[in-house]
Amino acid sequence: MKLHDNNLKQRRVRWRAEGFTLVELMMVVGIMVLVLRLALPTLKGLMGGKAHSMARSQLIGDLNSARTMALRNGTPVYVVFMPLFTEVGRRSGDVDAYLKGEGNSMLGEQSISYAIYAEYLPGDQPSDPSKRWLTDWKRLPAGFYFAGEDLTNIWRSADASGGNRLAFSALKNGHSRQDGVVTRQMYLPYIMYNSRGELSARGNPGEVRVGDFYLKLTEGGVLPPAQSSNGIYHLGNADRDDPTVATNKTRVWLHINGMTGRAGVLEEEPGKPPSYSLWVHTLKEDPGDVANKMDIWLGANNLPASDRTWAQAKMWGNRDDLGVTGIVPGNLIFIGNPNGIRPMAVRGIPRAKLMGLIARLRRVDPKIEVRYQRD
Repeated sequence: MKLHDNNLKQRRVRWRAEGFTLVELMMVVGIMVLVLRLALPTLKGLMGGKAHSMARSQLIGDLNSARTMALRNGTPVYVVFMPLFTEVGRRSGDVDAYLKGEGNSMLGEQSISYAIYAEYLPGDQPSDPSKRWLTDWKRLPAGFYFAGEDLTNIWRSADASGGNRLAFSALKNGHSRQDGVVTRQMYLPYIMYNSRGELSARGNPGEVRVGDFYLKLTEGGVLPPAQSSNGIYHLGNADRDDPTVATNKTRVWLHINGMTGRAGVLEEEPGKPPSYSLWVHTLKEDPGDVANKMDIWLGANNLPASDRTWAQAKMWGNRDDLGVTGIVPGNLIFIGNPNGIRPMAVRGIPRAKLMGLIARLRRVDPKIEVRYQRD
């Protein structure tokens, strides 16, 4: 009996020596949480950060990664977006057959996904490009998508390419590039970084700078096409929210600097959106043509027409010497009216629409410079 009691006492002493108290355990857990917060600040989004902050951080990070890849490879890199099914451009090959077959999963990526692509990689011969997807297709965080007007603006970022626009033969590495003996060609919206990390378009010959770019993410949902019993998507458009009726939805604006290629955030104003006025400061294209295209865009976005006084011939004189004499003209010089006040082009435009208008104007005239201020 006494021997049994001694064994119990020895066990209790050993347990105390080898174990931890509750206070000690809580202190260890507290230190671990503190270290995680200090060492991994990106966990902030997982510990209560706002969804729109996560969405913009993801896209900004991937845009800047594409720029870095272009600089490192010394060849253009493209950030490619998946539009609606009916917005996919078709030139040759049976695109519908491809999207019914090995490309079918892409129908589930409409308006929510993007990937990074390179036509040429270091060491490629001009006649033998690699045509590689550098990343898998990545979706925006749930609850955000690319609105139709933004995908249209991305389409226009390549307008300067003309007939030299990049075509895609497959949407994933390993997919067939041909339908029979015909090489498949599909057109998707993309943003191009040239080998210097600038925003550009494919010119003939060479590359064309396209200036700054503005892009927004819209809060809302996108429902993919219906699926058959075996999980195959039906050939058709996803159901995408119309942002014109979603007046209270969050919109997160991004800005890409045309010269540096770096992407950043344009902060949204809290509360009631303020309105802005815009002036045209310099431009290369004919002011009347720019004004016409400005009014077309304003009308398509249910906004009043511009004050076309700014575009009258008497407001603009000869061109400066910033172009290449005899080849590329310089910008028009503003003369102004007798009172010397530069006429306002647009008044009372919401910030979100303002950035869309500026993006459109830069597609029309990459050399245009505008000024705006809050009303």
